[in-house]
Amino acid sequence: MLLHGDLHPGNVLDGGPTRGLVAIDPRPCTGDPAFDAVDWILWRADGRDAIERRIAALAPAAGVEADRLRAWCAALATIVAVALARQPRAPATDARLATLLALATPPERR
Repeated sequence: MLLHGDLHPGNVLDGGPTRGLVAIDPRPCTGDPAFDAVDWILWRADGRDAIERRIAALAPAAGVEADRLRAWCAALATIVAVALARQPRAPATDARLATLLALATPPERR
């Protein structure tokens, strides 16, 4: 399936009432449709409950299985954590980093 490849909140603009949301700056690729939803799930997530609520809402809307989306989130959580760690520190950053690193840790190692 064709993917946007870089679908995060910064790459979606409000095109107004007639156009709606517009995705910009694609990095087209083919792959699993759950991949494009990961940034929306992990964006500013401050706990596992927030991630689970987002998965429950987005998986059916994107037409993907929740478990598959959860697995992609776990696989990419370390990459998102490194990007977050490179940004200037904000009060919520430590909580988000802890959430991402816990998500990336296999259940048997938690």
